[in-house]
Amino acid sequence: GAYELLPRLKSRGWQIFCISTSYEQYALGVTQRLGIPAPNIACTSFPLDQISPLLNQNDFTLLEQAEEEFITFTPQLDD
Repeated sequence: GAYELLPRLKSRGWQIFCISTSYEQYALGVTQRLGIPAPNIACTSFPLDQISPLLNQNDFTLLEQAEEEFITFTPQLDD
C-alpha cells in the first residue's frame, strides 16, 4: 500500500502530494501518518472550531450517532 510506495517514490526524488475531497481533519490525519507535509495537501476545508459553537446538544447527538454508524459499517463484497 501507500506505506510501501511513498518511501520508494521519495527515494527516487518524487515530491509527494495529496489531493482529496475529504474534510481537512481526516485528510491531515491520514497524510501525517504517511509523512506527507501539510503544504502538499489539498482538501476540503471544514472549520469545525468555527462551526461547533453554533451547534446544540441535539446536533452533537446526531453527529455521534452518525459516527457510530460509520465505525460499524461493513461494506458489501463486490465481486
